[in-house]
Amino acid sequence: MSRAVRVIHSVVPDLVLAAVTFGLVGAARGQTHGDVRTTLASPGCCPMGVAFDGQDLWVADRKANKIQRIDRETGAILGELPTPGYRPTGLAWDGRRLWIADRDTSEVFAIDPATGMVDQVHKIAVRSPRGLAWDGECLYVGDARKDLIHCLDPLDGTTNF
Repeated sequence: MSRAVRVIHSVVPDLVLAAVTFGLVGAARGQTHGDVRTTLASPGCCPMGVAFDGQDLWVADRKANKIQRIDRETGAILGELPTPGYRPTGLAWDGRRLWIADRDTSEVFAIDPATGMVDQVHKIAVRSPRGLAWDGECLYVGDARKDLIHCLDPLDGTTNF
């Protein structure tokens, strides 16, 4: 059974996207665990979130207030959207929409990447939301002030406070 896991991490000021292989696939290719497979230059100077939509990568840049879609193989910018808030600090993909956490507004936005239109906004009781992750039912939001991780219901914005 071959299986690969890709791990993406960010190093500021340049974004380094590192795809790391684990398990049998890496061993079959002669790679050791933890080998960096791909490194891409950041499309902006302050990347704060990276999401994968099944084909391309999306990068939220807090200084430029943009969300850029990039080719995961070449790093070419394929498109960009303005962020709906003022300072994006997290990005996640739910299979249909991009979710953006905004530090300055304490809000989480859902946008349609095809149109750039915001279709949901949730004001959350997190003063400094950082990072987002989607598990198919819950949107996890990091709380940098309280050192907590909250589960946000994407339908009504309620959390597990």
